[in-house]
Amino acid sequence: MLTRRSALTLIVAGGVPAFWRTSMTAAQALKPAADAVDHLLLGTRDLDAGIEWVAKKFGVKAAVGGSHPGRGSRNALIAFRQRRYLEIIAPDPAQPVPAGGRWFGVDPRAPARLAGWAAKGSDLPRLVAAAAQRGVPLGAVMPGERTRPDGVELRWTLTNPDA
Repeated sequence: MLTRRSALTLIVAGGVPAFWRTSMTAAQALKPAADAVDHLLLGTRDLDAGIEWVAKKFGVKAAVGGSHPGRGSRNALIAFRQRRYLEIIAPDPAQPVPAGGRWFGVDPRAPARLAGWAAKGSDLPRLVAAAAQRGVPLGAVMPGERTRPDGVELRWTLTNPDA
């Protein structure tokens, strides 16, 4: 079954998911996918260690983003260009583990890894329905939020990252 995580891998690797083959070429599929990807998520055991690892590997230090209330995670961000960035996501030791687990499977025992990706869009209910018709479960539309270190509250909607 194709998931959001594997769909991007297939596109980037030059393959095209079966449900696109009848109507698009690989080049046509790649352009909208590349334009839609908003950010990649690097899951780490510990946010500070993840920030340092990325800084050593790439020479860029991520800025702490904040905690995801009720999700048991917190993040740091590196902007690549407008609306494209890397999110380092890790357990938030100040929060209990949510009943359903932390987003993207981040855990103090899990190795660092590409945990997922996010695509920008609008009208998520319509997108979820269209994807489901093609056999791609995106999960329920849900709210997300975090408070930046400067106190600014950010809110958004997303589909369930564990779908």
